[in-house]
Amino acid sequence: MVFQNMQKNMDSHRFISRPSFSPRLAAGDRMHLRLRFTDGTEILFRTENADSLETLVGQVREAAGHRRGLARVSMRNASRGWAMERPLMLS
Repeated sequence: MVFQNMQKNMDSHRFISRPSFSPRLAAGDRMHLRLRFTDGTEILFRTENADSLETLVGQVREAAGHRRGLARVSMRNASRGWAMERPLMLS
């Protein structure tokens, strides 16, 4: 999404860029995840064995099973105190 990292400045009606967020993740971190599909279906799960975002996305894809299409994935790292939400295309 083009405006994913943009915040609208209501005074001047321009878009201003926010700094990119690069989350830290290590093996053993307690991750809480929610995968929401456009039809309202949600998949909730937790994991502690992801050592990178690539591994975590792989686990999300595995949890989705046969589901396909655009979804929103919400991730919360309970060990390090960060959370993020991103779109994810499952094919």
